[in-house]
Amino acid sequence: MGGEAAPEAVLRPGVMIGILSGVSRAVVAGTAAAMLLMPIAWALELPAGRVSAVLIGLGVLVAVLRAVVRRYTVEYRVYEKRIEVSEGLWRTETRIAPRAEIRYVSLSAGVLPGHVGGGDVVVTVRRPNTKFRLQLTDIADANHWYEQLRPVESGPPVGQFERRIGPTVLTTTGYLVGTVGAVGALLVVAATVAVPTLSPSLVALWAGSICFVGAAWQFLYVASIEYRIHEDHIERCRIFLGAERSYAIPEHINTVEHVRDVPEQLFDVGTVEMEIRWRDGPFHLRSVDGSDELYRELRQSA
Repeated sequence: MGGEAAPEAVLRPGVMIGILSGVSRAVVAGTAAAMLLMPIAWALELPAGRVSAVLIGLGVLVAVLRAVVRRYTVEYRVYEKRIEVSEGLWRTETRIAPRAEIRYVSLSAGVLPGHVGGGDVVVTVRRPNTKFRLQLTDIADANHWYEQLRPVESGPPVGQFERRIGPTVLTTTGYLVGTVGAVGALLVVAATVAVPTLSPSLVALWAGSICFVGAAWQFLYVASIEYRIHEDHIERCRIFLGAERSYAIPEHINTVEHVRDVPEQLFDVGTVEMEIRWRDGPFHLRSVDGSDELYRELRQSA
């Protein structure tokens, strides 16, 4: 590596991107905690809104401190043949990933950082008998670096999977209603036996609110996802509510399954689930038309 030219780019985590990312997480976590703890707050006559505000304020404070510290203690250097990640204040640790050994790249960003083009790019590197990841966190122009570093062809897609939003939302909402309903029933029993201040009507209001918010969020999230077909890969993209991009290369598929829940059977669509060699979780193509044919094609590569 000696004699290699200067890096193509030197990147650092953006302070504003880090703050926006932390604020997004703090607002979501604080609001979710307040909604989940609402029955306890009612029973104890506590101001749930104040608890939520405190949680969000603490989250924002931590996000600001973290963003400032990371700005001056983390550096990403992109060379023609490798990537270097240096971290540390008093003691610096540098990790190196040869670009020829990159096997998988993904992009993610919350609503606020994604709006300004920031995000996290995760690079998975394969070495003999092991693999490791380098995460370029809170970098500007994350979409550009995702395109530059991933080991698949760039360019516009050649097609797109036709899909239905309804079946996925109905399936998820069914699980949500079942879970919240079971918890609500336990709370009603507890209210009857031990906490008379927690009335069944309040529990029903809480359960209905959780289900409504959960179903609305699921609809928006599912509506924001596109599955794009490229010459050498399938890409999963979130086009609003933040940013998310990942892909599946047919040659890297270990297993593939075809699932059709009741709502999908009613709409004559299906979900194809793939286990990808370099990806931790499964890669889903949810409620897509022609799922039978797609499953048959992909299992030949597994």
